[in-house]
Amino acid sequence: MNHFKETMQRFFSGSYSETDLKNLFFRLNSEKGQDEIGQLFDESRNFINFDDDIPVDSEKMLKNIRKGIKRKKLLQLKRNLAQLLPYAAMLILILGSIFFYYHKKSIDKVAFNN
Repeated sequence: MNHFKETMQRFFSGSYSETDLKNLFFRLNSEKGQDEIGQLFDESRNFINFDDDIPVDSEKMLKNIRKGIKRKKLLQLKRNLAQLLPYAAMLILILGSIFFYYHKKSIDKVAFNN
C-alpha cells in the first residue's frame, strides 16, 4: 500500500514515469487497487475539513448547467450542418442543372417554332 501511495503522490504532482503510469493503470483496474484507492480516499477525508456553511446558489448552478447544455446542443447542431453541407451543395447543383436543361430546351423550342 505504501508503494501505491507514493505512486499516487507522484502522479498527482506530475513527476511520474511511464512505468509508474502503466503500473498505476493496471493497479487501479484491479480489485485490490480499487480497495486501496478507497482506503486512501477514506484516510484523506479525515484530514480535510469540510465547511458545511458554504453558501450554494443553486439557481446560479442550474443556470450554468442549462447554459452548458445549450452550448453543447448548438455545437452538435453546427457539426451536423457542416456534415450535411456537401450533400446540400450537390442537390442544389443537380436541381440547377435540371432547371437549366429544361429552361434551355423550352427556349430552343420557342426559337425553332418562330
